[in-house]
Amino acid sequence: MDKKPFLFSKAESKILCLILGVGSWFIAIAELFNPTTEPPTGRRSWLYVPIYNAFGSHGLAMFWFLLGLFIIFTALKKDN
Repeated sequence: MDKKPFLFSKAESKILCLILGVGSWFIAIAELFNPTTEPPTGRRSWLYVPIYNAFGSHGLAMFWFLLGLFIIFTALKKDN
């Protein structure tokens, strides 16, 4: 069994990163216009609660925007 793992090419990974980055921006826009009013609970609350406590209800929108920005910059660096 000589199976190779499925790997993306540079062009495919760039497109995937751009899609994920823009998707994060859509989540940020949704969070901006409909902010979380209470501290989050659940699975990822260990990540969201400190952001919510530090920056208020719009902190999560800022988190998603910065995450999308980082992913998009990563995609643009894939040309090099």
